[in-house]
Amino acid sequence: MYTLAVLLAAPLALMVASQLPRMTKMSQLIDQKVKHFQVVFTIVDWESRKYNRAFHGGPRTSMIT
Repeated sequence: MYTLAVLLAAPLALMVASQLPRMTKMSQLIDQKVKHFQVVFTIVDWESRKYNRAFHGGPRTSMIT
């Protein structure tokens, strides 16, 4: 799941960086979307790890309740 997030976010981040001088306003908007999706993927990844630990006998940590 984490690799999926990286694979999807990296091209967008590169696109934002390359267009920054010309299209500042647009790139800021795209950058906000990239950050939003990174947060969403982080949450999804965290939930999937929690599920895997709970139902597949993975390592238990005190942070996971």
